[in-house]
Amino acid sequence: MDEFVIKGVTFYDARNIPLQDIKATPERIAILKDKGFLELYRRLFEGKKIKNILEFGIAKGGSAVYHSLVFEPDKYVGIDIIDPQYDVLETISKLGLQEKVKLYFNTSQDDENKIRKIIEEEFPSGIDLIIDDASHLFDLTLKSFEISFPYLNEWGYYVIEDWGWAHWRLFKGYSGLPALSQLGFLLIIMHASYPRLINKVRFESPALILVQKGDMKVVPELFNIKNFININDFRQMTYLNYMFYNDFVKNRVLFIGGYVDVVDEEKIAGWILDSSWGPPRFGVRVNGKIVYEGIANVEREDIKKIYGVSYKTGFYVKFKNLNVPKDFEELNIEVFHLPSGVIVPGNYKTISRG
Repeated sequence: MDEFVIKGVTFYDARNIPLQDIKATPERIAILKDKGFLELYRRLFEGKKIKNILEFGIAKGGSAVYHSLVFEPDKYVGIDIIDPQYDVLETISKLGLQEKVKLYFNTSQDDENKIRKIIEEEFPSGIDLIIDDASHLFDLTLKSFEISFPYLNEWGYYVIEDWGWAHWRLFKGYSGLPALSQLGFLLIIMHASYPRLINKVRFESPALILVQKGDMKVVPELFNIKNFININDFRQMTYLNYMFYNDFVKNRVLFIGGYVDVVDEEKIAGWILDSSWGPPRFGVRVNGKIVYEGIANVEREDIKKIYGVSYKTGFYVKFKNLNVPKDFEELNIEVFHLPSGVIVPGNYKTISRG
């Protein structure tokens, strides 16, 4: 049984041991990864600012301890669908990691309401690294990506483990289920479609995809990757079937561009354009809360000339028409494209009610 030591803590490779037979102890930490794979993690993120980590799939807590020791984050949060592992919690406490490590059990990776609440409570300043080592199933992995990816900080990283299981020649698991590698394919198209949203997609190994977020901001509640898959001519995608067209291409509305020209105590104004070829829908958020939804209501001849459209693309919203909670004093305002949740860039400033 392979063992190795990290900062005085002994780990052992427990992949061949049934989970119910593993006992977590501070003397020997069971981890369901081999030393070489963990070394890949260290090389990928060594020297990078990894202050906040979220991981789906924690089992007996080995990765929680490993990542906390190696990267020394301010906070590590782990989520798993299994029942509470009290030996894991006790081990983390005895190692003195209880202040930075928080584990949530009995939580599925597709439980949108619960996961969103966990993220917003535990990571008010965003996340630097998200790791998905949970089910490895396409539908569930896609869902956890859509829930959590928007909370990554600019240039943060999203890791998907074991993405290639459907192609490993000796692997017989997940028979008949959709291949997780399909998500890698979708991420590649997203990168080509919106490089400011997904800055980079790298296949680091047959078991690890590394996705780097760009500087495009989106509203977490509205994020759906279908709105970031652009195919100019489906006839060019000769190997894709009708189901893909139906699921990811048909009836989508893509954000094309926009800019917020002014935000002040009287108004919010700018322009927005999407692929619906009609006046675009937009919204306004204040301190993360949606306070207004509307449709472009101003003629913008400059935008019409550039893009060759004939409808209204400008917006003008009086500040008094925003449904801002009375207890908000410092107001951080964002305008977003309503179908996709993309935050429109521009001249923002904080408004004070004082």
